[in-house]
Amino acid sequence: MIDHRRRNWTFFLFGMGLLGLFALNVGSGSIAIAPSDLLRALVDDAQRYHTIVWQFRLPKAVTCVLAGAALG
Repeated sequence: MIDHRRRNWTFFLFGMGLLGLFALNVGSGSIAIAPSDLLRALVDDAQRYHTIVWQFRLPKAVTCVLAGAALG
């Protein structure tokens, strides 16, 4: 049986990997968005990438995560 520390560490690493891949998915595309611009687009309505991130890339990325979770 796996001890609690090892299991917690494994969940933490997989969670960080998921967040990293999620950010990479949202930031990449036909128009590459730098991480700093991505963070600004999440909080600032006037930022030039706001529509791209909120209307196209985030829904796609969330759907991918939910579909992957449903398969597991």
